[in-house]
Amino acid sequence: MKEHVLEILNTYLSDNPNDVPRVKDIIDSLIDGHDVWDRKTMTGHLTGTALVCDLSTNMFLMLEHRALKRWFAPGGHIDAGELPFDAALREMKEESGITQDPKSAILVDIDVHEIPARADKGEGVHNHFDFRYLMLYDTKPDIAIDMNEAQDFQWVDFDRLKQEYPEIHEKLTGVDIRSLL
Repeated sequence: MKEHVLEILNTYLSDNPNDVPRVKDIIDSLIDGHDVWDRKTMTGHLTGTALVCDLSTNMFLMLEHRALKRWFAPGGHIDAGELPFDAALREMKEESGITQDPKSAILVDIDVHEIPARADKGEGVHNHFDFRYLMLYDTKPDIAIDMNEAQDFQWVDFDRLKQEYPEIHEKLTGVDIRSLL
């Protein structure tokens, strides 16, 4: 499984060479043998995010995180033996209630970001190694959010996406998203 993730990273970096410094910690953790599938690995563990895009309106799905009270795209921890895309798809379906698969999905960003300590989960400060996939739908899929995970949802335009995901906004600026199909 480690080799598959390294292959995904290498493919991503061949298209995004300027991101090498941003993903170096992921590569180092994998090479050093850290269990990046275990959410107790505080140096960093794998997560997957699904940026759901409705191509008919060019709007993106955001969920209001119940505990953090912030808006995010659906996503979460990658389970043992799971690949990043599979986790992003699973988390999207679990959190949003979307049942249909996307028309197309593209890895658009890989990010390392710090997560604050959460005493309620017994977790200290740690890093998420986040694989972010653009999930494209011809029309808005039906949403039935998991109230244990999120308390609300909204569809936001491309400019609003910049607030939570500036790297993705920058990469997609000027790109005709339909051309990615």
